[in-house]
Amino acid sequence: MSALAIKQGDTFAIALTFQDANGTPVSLTGCQFESQIRDALGNMVATLRCTLPAGVPGTVNLWGGSTATWPLGRLFCDVSVVWPDGVIRSTETFGIIVQKSITSRGSTS
Repeated sequence: MSALAIKQGDTFAIALTFQDANGTPVSLTGCQFESQIRDALGNMVATLRCTLPAGVPGTVNLWGGSTATWPLGRLFCDVSVVWPDGVIRSTETFGIIVQKSITSRGSTS
């Protein structure tokens, strides 16, 4: 997965789909999820809320709220999944690039 770009101050919300080798979404029923965003030194930037949307097989929504206090630059994230049989697997680590917003909300100059 390539790095996601987001502007500082925007809301962080993404959806990830888990698929089998054939590209078919897998059942996530009974799975437990944890996800965090950290900087290059391992410092915690955010803990993400992980939820399963109704009627969307294989998908987990990750929500981190406002990125207003997130540092500019490259951050790192993965998702840890505990499957119903107790097996723990984490996704590939992916990058998040936080960029400075050009548009200043509420400013006319």
